[in-house]
Amino acid sequence: MLTPMFAPNSFADRIDRFINQKLYKMIEVLNYVGETFVTEERNKRPEEGSYHDDTGNLRSSVGYLVGLDGKPLNVDLKGTSEGRSAAKEVLEEVLRENRTGLVLIVCAGMGYGAAVEAKGYDVLSGGIPNAKMLLAELRIKTGLQ
Repeated sequence: MLTPMFAPNSFADRIDRFINQKLYKMIEVLNYVGETFVTEERNKRPEEGSYHDDTGNLRSSVGYLVGLDGKPLNVDLKGTSEGRSAAKEVLEEVLRENRTGLVLIVCAGMGYGAAVEAKGYDVLSGGIPNAKMLLAELRIKTGLQ
């Protein structure tokens, strides 16, 4: 008869640690991508295709949230209280609709953001290609493929 030289739960513990390490890496990557995305969009100037933000509300409504199983892990909102409030409302609504798994949500919370984009200005859409490339690059660098 063979007698194991390890505790019965040691394999399960090692698997749990491995999964948690991968999850924390994924959270770090999504936080970095979200932060990079909103920073670039908030700082974009009109000569780069952005808009003139007279009140500061639209630019302040650009934010992101990283959530896990319907719970926010990290939220970035900066600027006017009206913009932050609008972004928070949109981010929470989208999170309620995505209650399973790990998510990165970005938004421009002011209702007129889409109308500004429709006029040819970059509110959010211009940053999407860079965010996708950054995410792909970080997935490779961190071994999360």
